[in-house]
Amino acid sequence: MPNNNSDNHSSNNSNPIIVIGHLTMQGAKLNDWLIAENEQYIDINLFNNRNIKYVVLGHLHKPQVLQQKNPCIFYTGSLQR
Repeated sequence: MPNNNSDNHSSNNSNPIIVIGHLTMQGAKLNDWLIAENEQYIDINLFNNRNIKYVVLGHLHKPQVLQQKNPCIFYTGSLQR
C-alpha cells in the first residue's frame, strides 16, 4: 500500500522548497561592521539541497544576501532600522 502521508519528503521529489527561519546563519553580519561570531549559528551548507530554492531569514536586522543562488539565502532586515 503506498504511503500518501504529505509529511513524507523523498529526495526524488522535485517540488521547490522555500525555507523560512528566524536564526543566525554562518557568515551573516549583525550590522555593517560586526559579523555574528559570538552567537550560535547554522552552517550555510545545511541548505545545500537541489530542491531548496530560497531561504528567507529573520532575526538579524540588517538586510543582506548571503548567497545569490542554489539556493538564494537572504535576510529581509527590519523596516525600523
